[in-house]
Amino acid sequence: MLKCNPYSGSLIPVLIVLLHIIILSIEIYLCDTLQRISIQSLLYLILFFLVITSYLIASFKNPGIIRSLKLIRNPPVNSTEPQSIDFSNNPPFTEVTRQKKILEKLPEQPKEIEDDRSGPISISALGQNPAIDSDEEQEPQDRVSVEASPQQEESIIHIETRFCTRCTIEQPLRAKHCRYCDVCIAVYDHHCPWMNNCVGERNRFNFWWYLLFECVILNWSLYFIGECFEKDRKIVDWILENWLQLSALVVIGFFDLMVTFLLFFHSYLIMGNKTTWEQLSWDKVSYLKEWPKKLGSPFSFGMLRNIHYFCCRPLPKDYTMWSYPSKLPSA
Repeated sequence: MLKCNPYSGSLIPVLIVLLHIIILSIEIYLCDTLQRISIQSLLYLILFFLVITSYLIASFKNPGIIRSLKLIRNPPVNSTEPQSIDFSNNPPFTEVTRQKKILEKLPEQPKEIEDDRSGPISISALGQNPAIDSDEEQEPQDRVSVEASPQQEESIIHIETRFCTRCTIEQPLRAKHCRYCDVCIAVYDHHCPWMNNCVGERNRFNFWWYLLFECVILNWSLYFIGECFEKDRKIVDWILENWLQLSALVVIGFFDLMVTFLLFFHSYLIMGNKTTWEQLSWDKVSYLKEWPKKLGSPFSFGMLRNIHYFCCRPLPKDYTMWSYPSKLPSA
Protein backbone atom coordinates (compact mmCIF):
# COMPACT_ATOMS: atom_id res chain seq x y z
CA MET A 1 0.00 0.00 0.00
CA LEU A 2 1.37 3.41 -1.01
CA LYS A 3 1.97 6.01 1.64
CA CYS A 4 1.49 9.78 1.37
CA ASN A 5 3.95 11.40 -0.97
CA PRO A 6 5.95 13.35 1.67
CA TYR A 7 6.99 10.02 3.19
CA SER A 8 7.27 7.79 0.12
CA GLY A 9 9.29 7.42 -3.03
CA SER A 10 6.24 7.24 -5.28
CA LEU A 11 6.78 7.98 -8.97
CA ILE A 12 3.20 9.13 -9.57
CA PRO A 13 3.97 12.90 -9.38
CA VAL A 14 6.97 12.38 -11.67
CA LEU A 15 4.81 10.54 -14.22
CA ILE A 16 2.15 13.26 -14.11
CA VAL A 17 4.78 15.94 -14.74
CA LEU A 18 6.18 13.91 -17.66
CA LEU A 19 2.66 13.60 -19.08
CA HIS A 20 2.31 17.39 -18.98
CA ILE A 21 5.66 17.82 -20.73
CA ILE A 22 4.70 15.31 -23.46
CA ILE A 23 1.40 17.08 -24.13
CA LEU A 24 3.20 20.44 -24.22
CA SER A 25 5.73 19.06 -26.71
CA ILE A 26 2.94 17.80 -28.98
CA GLU A 27 1.23 21.19 -28.85
CA ILE A 28 4.45 23.01 -29.74
CA TYR A 29 5.00 20.57 -32.62
CA LEU A 30 1.48 21.13 -33.97
CA CYS A 31 0.91 24.83 -33.30
CA ASP A 32 2.85 27.51 -35.15
CA THR A 33 1.78 30.04 -32.51
CA LEU A 34 3.74 28.25 -29.78
CA GLN A 35 6.77 27.83 -32.04
CA ARG A 36 7.21 31.59 -32.36
CA ILE A 37 8.40 33.87 -29.58
CA SER A 38 5.42 36.05 -28.73
CA ILE A 39 3.53 37.40 -25.74
CA GLN A 40 0.94 34.65 -26.15
CA SER A 41 3.50 31.85 -26.20
CA LEU A 42 5.40 33.34 -23.24
CA LEU A 43 2.19 33.63 -21.20
CA TYR A 44 1.35 30.03 -22.04
CA LEU A 45 4.76 28.82 -20.85
CA ILE A 46 4.44 30.87 -17.64
CA LEU A 47 1.03 29.29 -17.02
CA PHE A 48 2.52 25.85 -17.68
CA PHE A 49 5.19 26.56 -15.06
CA LEU A 50 2.47 27.60 -12.56
CA VAL A 51 0.56 24.37 -13.24
CA ILE A 52 3.60 22.19 -12.56
CA THR A 53 4.65 24.20 -9.49
CA SER A 54 1.19 24.20 -7.88
CA TYR A 55 0.80 20.49 -8.59
CA LEU A 56 4.13 19.59 -6.97
CA ILE A 57 3.40 21.76 -3.93
CA ALA A 58 -0.01 20.14 -3.42
CA SER A 59 1.49 16.67 -3.97
CA PHE A 60 4.46 16.91 -1.61
CA LYS A 61 3.11 19.29 1.03
CA ASN A 62 2.04 17.87 4.38
CA PRO A 63 -1.79 17.70 4.11
CA GLY A 64 -2.23 18.14 7.87
CA ILE A 65 -1.04 14.94 9.51
CA ILE A 66 -1.92 14.74 13.21
CA ARG A 67 1.19 13.20 14.71
CA SER A 68 0.71 12.44 18.41
CA LEU A 69 -1.83 12.22 21.21
CA LYS A 70 -1.86 15.58 22.96
CA LEU A 71 -5.25 16.64 24.24
CA ILE A 72 -6.31 20.24 24.11
CA ARG A 73 -5.97 22.22 27.30
CA ASN A 74 -9.25 23.99 28.10
CA PRO A 75 -10.75 23.49 24.62
CA PRO A 76 -13.42 25.95 23.44
CA VAL A 77 -16.96 24.72 24.08
CA ASN A 78 -19.39 27.23 22.66
CA SER A 79 -17.03 29.39 20.59
CA THR A 80 -18.17 29.98 17.02
CA GLU A 81 -14.63 30.55 15.75
CA PRO A 82 -12.17 27.72 14.99
CA GLN A 83 -9.11 27.67 17.24
CA SER A 84 -5.55 27.18 15.99
CA ILE A 85 -3.82 24.55 18.06
CA ASP A 86 -0.11 24.68 18.91
CA PHE A 87 1.17 22.02 21.30
CA SER A 88 4.68 23.41 21.54
CA ASN A 89 3.92 25.24 24.79
CA ASN A 90 1.11 23.06 26.16
CA PRO A 91 2.08 20.04 28.27
CA PRO A 92 0.31 16.88 27.11
CA PHE A 93 -2.32 14.99 29.11
CA THR A 94 -3.22 17.97 31.32
CA GLU A 95 -6.85 17.65 30.31
CA VAL A 96 -6.82 13.89 30.90
CA THR A 97 -5.62 14.35 34.48
CA ARG A 98 -8.28 16.98 35.15
CA GLN A 99 -11.07 14.79 33.78
CA LYS A 100 -9.84 11.76 35.72
CA LYS A 101 -10.16 13.66 39.01
CA ILE A 102 -13.69 14.72 38.13
CA LEU A 103 -14.67 11.20 37.10
CA GLU A 104 -13.59 9.81 40.47
CA LYS A 105 -16.25 11.97 42.14
CA LEU A 106 -19.04 10.93 39.77
CA PRO A 107 -21.27 7.87 40.17
CA GLU A 108 -20.48 4.94 37.94
CA GLN A 109 -21.50 5.61 34.35
CA PRO A 110 -22.95 3.07 31.93
CA LYS A 111 -20.43 1.70 29.47
CA GLU A 112 -21.01 0.53 25.95
CA ILE A 113 -18.22 -1.62 24.55
CA GLU A 114 -18.10 -3.09 21.06
CA ASP A 115 -15.65 -5.25 19.21
CA ASP A 116 -12.73 -3.28 17.75
CA ARG A 117 -13.65 -4.27 14.21
CA SER A 118 -17.38 -3.72 14.52
CA GLY A 119 -17.27 -0.16 15.81
CA PRO A 120 -16.21 2.26 18.51
CA ILE A 121 -15.85 1.88 22.24
CA SER A 122 -18.03 4.51 23.90
CA ILE A 123 -17.82 5.59 27.54
CA SER A 124 -20.47 8.07 28.66
CA ALA A 125 -19.03 10.74 30.97
CA LEU A 126 -19.15 14.50 31.48
CA GLY A 127 -21.74 14.90 28.74
CA GLN A 128 -19.33 13.54 26.12
CA ASN A 129 -18.75 10.05 24.81
CA PRO A 130 -15.15 9.24 23.88
CA ALA A 131 -15.35 6.87 20.92
CA ILE A 132 -12.42 4.77 19.74
CA ASP A 133 -12.44 4.27 15.98
CA SER A 134 -11.85 0.92 14.34
CA ASP A 135 -8.83 0.10 12.18
CA GLU A 136 -10.87 0.20 9.00
CA GLU A 137 -12.27 3.28 7.23
CA GLN A 138 -12.29 5.19 10.52
CA GLU A 139 -15.98 5.95 10.06
CA PRO A 140 -16.94 5.88 13.74
CA GLN A 141 -20.42 4.86 14.74
CA ASP A 142 -20.57 7.67 17.27
CA ARG A 143 -23.97 9.11 18.01
CA VAL A 144 -24.71 12.80 18.20
CA SER A 145 -27.51 13.02 20.72
CA VAL A 146 -30.00 15.81 20.19
CA GLU A 147 -32.15 16.29 23.25
CA ALA A 148 -35.10 18.66 23.41
CA SER A 149 -34.85 21.03 26.35
CA PRO A 150 -38.11 21.77 28.19
CA GLN A 151 -37.01 25.39 28.69
CA GLN A 152 -35.76 26.04 25.16
CA GLU A 153 -37.10 25.46 21.67
CA GLU A 154 -33.70 24.53 20.29
CA SER A 155 -32.15 21.13 20.84
CA ILE A 156 -28.89 20.76 22.73
CA ILE A 157 -26.21 18.86 20.85
CA HIS A 158 -23.63 16.65 22.56
CA ILE A 159 -20.62 15.69 20.44
CA GLU A 160 -18.68 12.54 21.22
CA THR A 161 -14.90 12.66 21.41
CA ARG A 162 -13.35 10.35 18.82
CA PHE A 163 -10.13 8.36 19.08
CA CYS A 164 -8.14 6.58 16.37
CA THR A 165 -6.54 3.33 17.51
CA ARG A 166 -4.27 3.18 14.45
CA CYS A 167 -2.62 6.53 15.19
CA THR A 168 -3.35 6.52 18.96
CA ILE A 169 -4.62 10.08 18.84
CA GLU A 170 -7.74 11.95 19.76
CA GLN A 171 -9.38 12.93 16.49
CA PRO A 172 -10.51 16.55 16.37
CA LEU A 173 -13.67 17.46 14.49
CA ARG A 174 -13.32 17.19 10.69
CA ALA A 175 -10.30 14.87 10.95
CA LYS A 176 -10.31 11.39 9.40
CA HIS A 177 -7.96 8.45 9.14
CA CYS A 178 -6.84 7.82 5.54
CA ARG A 179 -6.70 4.12 4.74
CA TYR A 180 -4.15 4.67 1.96
CA CYS A 181 -1.70 6.88 3.86
CA ASP A 182 -2.41 5.23 7.25
CA VAL A 183 -2.43 8.58 9.07
CA CYS A 184 -5.08 10.92 10.45
CA ILE A 185 -5.54 14.12 8.44
CA ALA A 186 -6.92 17.39 9.85
CA VAL A 187 -9.90 18.74 7.86
CA TYR A 188 -9.72 15.67 5.62
CA ASP A 189 -11.08 16.29 2.12
CA HIS A 190 -10.09 13.22 0.08
CA HIS A 191 -7.17 11.08 -0.98
CA CYS A 192 -6.03 12.02 -4.49
CA PRO A 193 -4.49 9.08 -6.41
CA TRP A 194 -3.13 11.49 -9.05
CA MET A 195 -0.94 13.08 -6.37
CA ASN A 196 -0.52 10.01 -4.15
CA ASN A 197 -1.31 12.33 -1.27
CA CYS A 198 -4.26 13.40 0.81
CA VAL A 199 -5.93 16.76 0.40
CA GLY A 200 -6.41 18.27 3.84
CA GLU A 201 -6.13 21.42 5.90
CA ARG A 202 -2.57 22.33 4.94
CA ASN A 203 -2.61 21.71 1.17
CA ARG A 204 -6.25 22.20 0.21
CA PHE A 205 -5.55 25.83 -0.76
CA ASN A 206 -2.70 24.72 -3.05
CA PHE A 207 -4.88 21.98 -4.54
CA TRP A 208 -7.59 24.50 -5.52
CA TRP A 209 -5.07 26.78 -7.22
CA TYR A 210 -3.67 23.80 -9.10
CA LEU A 211 -7.18 23.00 -10.38
CA LEU A 212 -7.64 26.61 -11.47
CA PHE A 213 -4.33 26.79 -13.36
CA GLU A 214 -4.90 23.36 -14.89
CA CYS A 215 -8.40 24.29 -16.04
CA VAL A 216 -7.16 27.49 -17.71
CA ILE A 217 -4.26 25.84 -19.51
CA LEU A 218 -6.39 22.92 -20.73
CA ASN A 219 -8.98 25.26 -22.24
CA TRP A 220 -6.21 27.33 -23.78
CA SER A 221 -4.68 24.14 -25.21
CA LEU A 222 -8.01 23.22 -26.81
CA TYR A 223 -8.00 26.62 -28.51
CA PHE A 224 -4.48 26.08 -29.87
CA ILE A 225 -5.30 22.56 -31.09
CA GLY A 226 -8.41 23.87 -32.84
CA GLU A 227 -6.26 26.23 -34.89
CA CYS A 228 -3.93 23.45 -36.01
CA PHE A 229 -6.33 21.38 -38.13
CA GLU A 230 -5.47 21.00 -41.80
CA LYS A 231 -8.30 21.83 -44.20
CA ASP A 232 -9.37 19.17 -46.68
CA ARG A 233 -12.68 18.69 -48.46
CA LYS A 234 -12.72 14.90 -48.26
CA ILE A 235 -13.57 13.54 -44.80
CA VAL A 236 -11.24 10.52 -45.08
CA ASP A 237 -8.30 12.65 -46.16
CA TRP A 238 -9.14 15.19 -43.44
CA ILE A 239 -9.02 12.47 -40.75
CA LEU A 240 -5.73 11.10 -42.09
CA GLU A 241 -4.24 14.59 -42.17
CA ASN A 242 -5.41 15.49 -38.66
CA TRP A 243 -5.24 12.21 -36.73
CA LEU A 244 -2.66 13.59 -34.28
CA GLN A 245 -4.69 16.76 -33.70
CA LEU A 246 -7.84 14.69 -33.16
CA SER A 247 -6.07 12.42 -30.67
CA ALA A 248 -4.74 15.42 -28.75
CA LEU A 249 -8.19 17.01 -28.82
CA VAL A 250 -9.83 13.91 -27.31
CA VAL A 251 -7.20 13.49 -24.57
CA ILE A 252 -7.08 17.16 -23.60
CA GLY A 253 -10.88 17.45 -23.80
CA PHE A 254 -11.32 14.51 -21.42
CA PHE A 255 -8.96 15.97 -18.83
CA ASP A 256 -10.53 19.39 -19.31
CA LEU A 257 -14.01 18.09 -18.46
CA MET A 258 -12.72 16.25 -15.39
CA VAL A 259 -10.66 19.18 -14.04
CA THR A 260 -13.42 21.73 -14.75
CA PHE A 261 -15.92 19.63 -12.81
CA LEU A 262 -13.50 19.30 -9.89
CA LEU A 263 -12.81 23.04 -9.91
CA PHE A 264 -16.50 23.96 -9.71
CA PHE A 265 -17.22 21.23 -7.15
CA HIS A 266 -14.41 22.32 -4.82
CA SER A 267 -15.37 25.97 -5.27
CA TYR A 268 -18.89 25.03 -4.13
CA LEU A 269 -17.46 23.21 -1.10
CA ILE A 270 -15.29 26.21 -0.20
CA MET A 271 -18.26 28.58 -0.30
CA GLY A 272 -20.09 26.31 2.15
CA ASN A 273 -17.03 25.45 4.29
CA LYS A 274 -17.45 21.75 3.59
CA THR A 275 -15.09 18.99 2.50
CA THR A 276 -15.57 16.25 -0.07
CA TRP A 277 -15.73 13.64 2.70
CA GLU A 278 -18.38 15.59 4.60
CA GLN A 279 -20.44 16.29 1.47
CA LEU A 280 -20.47 12.73 0.11
CA SER A 281 -20.62 10.87 3.46
CA TRP A 282 -22.90 13.21 5.41
CA ASP A 283 -25.06 10.43 6.86
CA LYS A 284 -21.99 8.40 7.89
CA VAL A 285 -19.95 11.15 9.57
CA SER A 286 -20.58 10.95 13.32
CA TYR A 287 -20.85 14.68 13.98
CA LEU A 288 -23.12 15.31 10.95
CA LYS A 289 -25.63 12.47 11.22
CA GLU A 290 -28.18 14.46 13.20
CA TRP A 291 -27.42 17.83 11.60
CA PRO A 292 -29.98 18.60 8.84
CA LYS A 293 -28.20 18.76 5.50
CA LYS A 294 -30.52 21.53 4.34
CA LEU A 295 -28.95 23.84 6.95
CA GLY A 296 -25.54 23.50 5.30
CA SER A 297 -22.33 22.89 7.19
CA PRO A 298 -22.40 23.52 10.96
CA PHE A 299 -18.95 25.09 10.50
CA SER A 300 -20.08 27.67 7.92
CA PHE A 301 -19.63 31.40 8.62
CA GLY A 302 -21.57 32.50 5.54
CA MET A 303 -20.41 32.37 1.93
CA LEU A 304 -18.24 35.50 1.87
CA ARG A 305 -16.58 34.75 5.22
CA ASN A 306 -16.01 31.14 4.15
CA ILE A 307 -14.17 32.33 1.03
CA HIS A 308 -12.16 34.86 3.04
CA TYR A 309 -11.29 32.23 5.64
CA PHE A 310 -10.15 29.75 2.98
CA CYS A 311 -8.03 32.29 1.09
CA CYS A 312 -6.59 34.51 3.81
CA ARG A 313 -6.28 32.59 7.08
CA PRO A 314 -2.76 31.66 8.26
CA LEU A 315 -2.09 27.95 8.68
CA PRO A 316 -1.92 26.72 12.29
CA LYS A 317 1.28 25.14 13.59
CA ASP A 318 -0.50 21.87 14.34
CA TYR A 319 -4.14 21.90 13.29
CA THR A 320 -7.36 23.86 13.70
CA MET A 321 -9.70 22.88 16.55
CA TRP A 322 -13.19 23.37 15.16
CA SER A 323 -16.10 24.03 17.52
CA TYR A 324 -19.61 22.70 16.99
CA PRO A 325 -22.81 24.72 17.53
CA SER A 326 -24.14 24.04 21.00
CA LYS A 327 -27.74 23.97 19.80
CA LEU A 328 -29.58 22.75 16.75
CA PRO A 329 -31.49 25.61 15.10
CA SER A 330 -35.24 25.21 15.32
CA ALA A 331 -37.04 24.42 12.07
